[in-house]
Amino acid sequence: MKKKISILLLFMLTVTAAAGAWFYGYYNRKSNDNLPTLALIAEMEEPEDDVTDESQPATVKWTFSPMMSAAWHAAFQFNMDIEYYTHIEASCDQGMLWNLQAQGQPKEKAMRFEQGEALCWTPLTEGEKLEDTAEDAKITFTIYDGEEIVAGGILDIGRTGTGNGQSFYQAQLSDTEVLVLWQEEGSLGASVGMKGNGTVVSYSDLNHNRINERIIVREADPGMLYELLVVENGAVIWKVEAGLPHVGWNTIMLYHEDGKSYLAEYQPQMYQGVGNYKCRVYSLENGTENVKQEWTVDFELPVEETRKSDEEMERFAGEVGLLLRNSAVLLSTEQGILVNRYAEATSLPQIYPVRFEPDEIWRAIDGTAIARELTANAADFPEETLELMFASGAGGWGTFLTFQPDGSFTGEYHDTEMGMNASEYPNGTCYVSVFKGQFTDIRQISDDSWSMTLPDLSVEKKPEETWIEEGVRYIAAEAYGLAGGEEFILYAPGTPADDLPAECRSWWPDAYLWRNGEAERLEGWGLYNVNTGQSFFTDWMD
Repeated sequence: MKKKISILLLFMLTVTAAAGAWFYGYYNRKSNDNLPTLALIAEMEEPEDDVTDESQPATVKWTFSPMMSAAWHAAFQFNMDIEYYTHIEASCDQGMLWNLQAQGQPKEKAMRFEQGEALCWTPLTEGEKLEDTAEDAKITFTIYDGEEIVAGGILDIGRTGTGNGQSFYQAQLSDTEVLVLWQEEGSLGASVGMKGNGTVVSYSDLNHNRINERIIVREADPGMLYELLVVENGAVIWKVEAGLPHVGWNTIMLYHEDGKSYLAEYQPQMYQGVGNYKCRVYSLENGTENVKQEWTVDFELPVEETRKSDEEMERFAGEVGLLLRNSAVLLSTEQGILVNRYAEATSLPQIYPVRFEPDEIWRAIDGTAIARELTANAADFPEETLELMFASGAGGWGTFLTFQPDGSFTGEYHDTEMGMNASEYPNGTCYVSVFKGQFTDIRQISDDSWSMTLPDLSVEKKPEETWIEEGVRYIAAEAYGLAGGEEFILYAPGTPADDLPAECRSWWPDAYLWRNGEAERLEGWGLYNVNTGQSFFTDWMD
């Protein structure tokens, strides 16, 4: 009897110890944070295979559930996450294509899907019996924008298993350099989109065959390497790279001359006291690089003040500078700064103008070059009244500004629309603003420019107020060109056009002469609204 009691006590102690250990482990889980959880162990044993990795074909999964009431459970849907397309034409060798968003939900071996309609496939055959299902299928599809081919590919679908009245499928996308496939949330479908978050940055005829190619910029290695692709009829006909690490810095631009389009690559590289600047312009006839013009210059740092006497460097700066004035950046990683959108080259201080000193480049980028030490050639603040105008040179609108030496001003904006008339105002409509104000905190920041602030702007009539005089309907408006501005810069005659901000320069009446190398400096005064980019010039009044 004692022996039985001893065995029972030993068993109870063992259970108690085990329970205590379990409760200790449960209520003191923080001490075990460095141990893998069961879920993590399961993940380590069976890694996910539907995570998108663009270096490998992505696999997406779908469960065919014909017993479910919704038709979506019987169709594998592929949604097109693509901009600027009109329709898709597709065909399959097994199963059926199915348009669940079209009237009558038709099924065919070959179908057209309009923009926004999911390309759907079902393993059901014409008989529509559940046992008559395809084990695999190959869907060939082409994406169109009107008559132009945007991209295309092949969806390879295969059955991986069955169970409980269901079939399990997976799909991969092949035969494409442009598109990528990824799994959508849940198990009803997948999306097809541009590989590497690709976006179309321009349309241009770079191979001169009178057909515009799509120029796409995408991530090849996020945060490291980017690609510019030239795509025609869905196929990549040209590819060029730009990397964020110093060794991969590159700028690819779009340039037009004599009605033709070209790519231009600009690489102002500096390594360990040695500079090597390159620039070349080329087209893509016959799928090869056809160089139209190229420049190169080598020099040592630091560059002395007498560098302008170096004919090679002077020629490079002059000719490449002229090219940059007429080019738009498509992709750039110069100075480690990513630009993957369409932008005027002259608006990017790391690119324009051509500089041969690293310190000059960084000062331009961080803005410290705005305030400069004055020299003996510094201009004087205007001592006479200035008449300036903000206009585009087209249309019947303009803002006139009378600027006084004490910083005060008056002005008027008008925009006449003769076609906006009625019986009450047969002579059209005129938007108008009469205004005045006072610039303050005037300080000279360079030999040719002054910074000013506009704390308040007074208008004669409240915007949207309407009245009729002499058959004209007048609508009160804002002081276009000044409204929305707090910080302004006044530029003196003789200011180098390269020193003007790109937005300011775009309003300059002689901007077209500057782009052609025929004008280098302002001949009159300029007033730049830093906040809006709009600008007034006395040149308009000449």
